[in-house]
Amino acid sequence: MFGPAAKIITFSYAAGTVSNSAQRSLSAATTYSPDEMRKRESTVRMGEIVQIWVSETGQWSPIVDAAVALCDGVAKRDTGTFLFAMSLLNGFLSSGSWVAYRFVDAFRTGGHPIDSSMTDSWSSFESSANQVIEEFTRLIEETNRAFGTQVSANSVKIRPLI
Repeated sequence: MFGPAAKIITFSYAAGTVSNSAQRSLSAATTYSPDEMRKRESTVRMGEIVQIWVSETGQWSPIVDAAVALCDGVAKRDTGTFLFAMSLLNGFLSSGSWVAYRFVDAFRTGGHPIDSSMTDSWSSFESSANQVIEEFTRLIEETNRAFGTQVSANSVKIRPLI
Protein backbone atom coordinates (compact mmCIF):
# COMPACT_ATOMS: atom_id res chain seq x y z
CA MET A 1 0.00 0.00 0.00
CA PHE A 2 2.80 2.48 0.80
CA GLY A 3 4.99 1.69 -2.18
CA PRO A 4 3.93 4.94 -3.91
CA ALA A 5 5.67 6.91 -1.12
CA ALA A 6 8.91 6.06 -2.87
CA LYS A 7 7.82 8.31 -5.75
CA ILE A 8 8.78 11.31 -3.66
CA ILE A 9 12.39 10.36 -4.30
CA THR A 10 11.77 11.63 -7.84
CA PHE A 11 12.38 15.03 -6.24
CA SER A 12 16.08 14.46 -6.95
CA TYR A 13 15.41 14.12 -10.67
CA ALA A 14 12.96 17.03 -10.90
CA ALA A 15 15.11 19.35 -8.76
CA GLY A 16 18.21 18.36 -10.70
CA THR A 17 16.52 19.20 -14.00
CA VAL A 18 15.40 22.59 -12.68
CA SER A 19 18.81 23.35 -11.12
CA ASN A 20 20.70 22.36 -14.28
CA SER A 21 18.44 24.51 -16.43
CA ALA A 22 18.90 27.46 -14.06
CA GLN A 23 22.67 26.91 -14.12
CA ARG A 24 22.73 26.92 -17.93
CA SER A 25 20.89 30.23 -18.01
CA LEU A 26 23.62 32.00 -16.02
CA SER A 27 25.96 34.23 -18.00
CA ALA A 28 29.68 33.61 -18.19
CA ALA A 29 30.46 37.23 -17.26
CA THR A 30 32.96 38.02 -14.52
CA THR A 31 31.02 41.00 -13.20
CA TYR A 32 27.37 40.55 -12.38
CA SER A 33 24.30 42.74 -12.29
CA PRO A 34 22.08 42.53 -9.19
CA ASP A 35 19.68 40.36 -11.23
CA GLU A 36 22.50 37.98 -12.22
CA MET A 37 23.73 37.83 -8.59
CA ARG A 38 20.21 36.91 -7.41
CA LYS A 39 20.06 34.12 -10.01
CA ARG A 40 23.49 32.82 -8.98
CA GLU A 41 22.61 32.85 -5.26
CA SER A 42 19.32 31.11 -6.00
CA THR A 43 21.10 28.44 -8.06
CA VAL A 44 23.58 27.79 -5.25
CA ARG A 45 20.71 27.53 -2.74
CA MET A 46 18.83 25.08 -4.97
CA GLY A 47 21.97 22.92 -5.16
CA GLU A 48 22.28 22.97 -1.37
CA ILE A 49 18.66 21.89 -1.00
CA VAL A 50 19.17 18.98 -3.41
CA GLN A 51 22.19 17.93 -1.32
CA ILE A 52 20.03 18.05 1.82
CA TRP A 53 17.49 15.80 0.13
CA VAL A 54 20.15 13.32 -0.96
CA SER A 55 21.32 13.21 2.65
CA GLU A 56 17.73 12.86 3.92
CA THR A 57 16.97 10.07 1.46
CA GLY A 58 19.84 8.00 2.82
CA GLN A 59 18.48 8.39 6.34
CA TRP A 60 14.83 7.85 5.48
CA SER A 61 15.06 4.84 3.19
CA PRO A 62 15.47 2.30 6.02
CA ILE A 63 12.71 4.01 8.01
CA VAL A 64 10.25 3.91 5.12
CA ASP A 65 11.20 0.27 4.48
CA ALA A 66 10.56 -0.49 8.16
CA ALA A 67 7.15 1.20 8.04
CA VAL A 68 6.20 -0.77 4.94
CA ALA A 69 7.37 -4.02 6.58
CA LEU A 70 5.33 -3.22 9.71
CA CYS A 71 2.23 -2.53 7.61
CA ASP A 72 2.71 -5.78 5.73
CA GLY A 73 3.07 -7.69 9.01
CA VAL A 74 2.46 -6.87 12.67
CA ALA A 75 0.57 -3.61 12.03
CA LYS A 76 -2.23 -5.60 10.40
CA ARG A 77 -3.02 -7.02 13.84
CA ASP A 78 -1.71 -4.45 16.31
CA THR A 79 -3.15 -0.91 16.44
CA GLY A 80 -0.14 0.55 18.27
CA THR A 81 2.25 -0.79 15.66
CA PHE A 82 0.02 0.53 12.89
CA LEU A 83 -0.01 4.01 14.46
CA PHE A 84 3.78 3.84 14.86
CA ALA A 85 4.14 2.97 11.16
CA MET A 86 1.89 5.92 10.27
CA SER A 87 4.07 8.26 12.34
CA LEU A 88 7.19 7.01 10.52
CA LEU A 89 5.60 7.64 7.14
CA ASN A 90 4.29 11.00 8.31
CA GLY A 91 7.84 12.04 9.20
CA PHE A 92 9.11 11.01 5.79
CA LEU A 93 6.37 12.85 3.90
CA SER A 94 6.77 15.94 6.09
CA SER A 95 10.50 15.97 5.42
CA GLY A 96 9.95 15.62 1.67
CA SER A 97 7.34 18.38 1.67
CA TRP A 98 9.63 20.72 3.58
CA VAL A 99 12.55 20.16 1.21
CA ALA A 100 10.37 20.70 -1.87
CA TYR A 101 8.83 23.84 -0.33
CA ARG A 102 12.28 25.31 0.30
CA PHE A 103 13.41 24.39 -3.23
CA VAL A 104 10.47 26.22 -4.83
CA ASP A 105 11.20 29.26 -2.65
CA ALA A 106 14.84 29.26 -3.80
CA PHE A 107 13.81 28.90 -7.45
CA ARG A 108 11.22 31.67 -7.28
CA THR A 109 13.68 34.03 -5.59
CA GLY A 110 16.09 33.70 -8.51
CA GLY A 111 13.76 34.90 -11.24
CA HIS A 112 15.10 32.20 -13.58
CA PRO A 113 13.83 31.82 -17.12
CA ILE A 114 11.36 28.97 -17.45
CA ASP A 115 11.74 26.19 -20.00
CA SER A 116 9.58 23.19 -20.78
CA SER A 117 12.07 20.60 -19.47
CA MET A 118 12.02 22.12 -15.99
CA THR A 119 8.26 22.64 -15.87
CA ASP A 120 7.51 19.16 -17.26
CA SER A 121 9.87 17.48 -14.82
CA TRP A 122 8.65 19.46 -11.81
CA SER A 123 4.97 19.04 -12.75
CA SER A 124 5.41 15.27 -12.94
CA PHE A 125 7.04 15.21 -9.49
CA GLU A 126 4.47 17.62 -8.07
CA SER A 127 1.57 15.50 -9.34
CA SER A 128 2.89 12.15 -8.08
CA ALA A 129 4.03 13.56 -4.72
CA ASN A 130 0.73 15.34 -4.13
CA GLN A 131 -1.14 12.14 -4.95
CA VAL A 132 0.88 10.29 -2.30
CA ILE A 133 0.29 13.09 0.22
CA GLU A 134 -3.47 13.08 -0.48
CA GLU A 135 -3.67 9.29 -0.16
CA PHE A 136 -1.74 9.39 3.10
CA THR A 137 -3.96 12.18 4.45
CA ARG A 138 -7.07 10.12 3.62
CA LEU A 139 -5.52 7.11 5.34
CA ILE A 140 -4.82 9.19 8.45
CA GLU A 141 -8.42 10.46 8.45
CA GLU A 142 -9.73 6.89 8.17
CA THR A 143 -7.37 5.81 10.95
CA ASN A 144 -8.66 8.58 13.20
CA ARG A 145 -12.27 7.59 12.54
CA ALA A 146 -11.61 3.89 13.06
CA PHE A 147 -9.50 4.15 16.21
CA GLY A 148 -10.69 7.42 17.70
CA THR A 149 -7.19 8.87 17.44
CA GLN A 150 -6.16 12.40 16.61
CA VAL A 151 -3.16 11.80 14.37
CA SER A 152 -2.49 14.62 11.92
CA ALA A 153 -0.74 14.47 8.59
CA ASN A 154 2.03 17.07 8.72
CA SER A 155 2.74 17.22 4.99
CA VAL A 156 1.89 20.22 2.87
CA LYS A 157 1.12 19.96 -0.82
CA ILE A 158 4.00 20.37 -3.24
CA ARG A 159 3.78 23.76 -4.96
CA PRO A 160 4.29 24.50 -8.65
CA LEU A 161 7.50 26.25 -9.66
CA ILE A 162 5.67 29.36 -10.78
